Amino acid sequence: MGVYETTQNNLKKQKIMLSQMQQELQKLPEGTLQRRIRQNRVEYYTRVDGTQLYIPKSQHSLVNDLKRRRVLETAESIAKGNIKAMERLLKEYEPINFDEIERNLPLAYRGLEPVTPEFNPGPFGLFGVL
Repeated sequence: MGVYETTQNNLKKQKIMLSQMQQELQKLPEGTLQRRIRQNRVEYYTRVDGTQLYIPKSQHSLVNDLKRRRVLETAESIAKGNIKAMERLLKEYEPINFDEIERNLPLAYRGLEPVTPEFNPGPFGLFGVL
């Protein structure tokens, strides 16, 4: 599988993952998480619409939900950037095909011995480095 096909597959996966993350974010509580240490105890607070609220230990699942929200929001931002980059690559990427290049040359260049590349990109790229 080439770069183009691999990128197409990754793009589809990123779009699916982005959609799933956005659906889950709609279900998670709003707010941010803050942590304070008071008298050698860890206390968690949430901030919603500018109001800071203490989260009692009985609602510790809220702490996990707010952490999950933050992780998913960050992942969502990364996925959007990845999707944009892959769409740009798919739009602009053109593999090098020597036969195709020769078919599109002016008539003066046709009918001559075909050009065969004297290099092998191998697994590490054209110049032997990644």
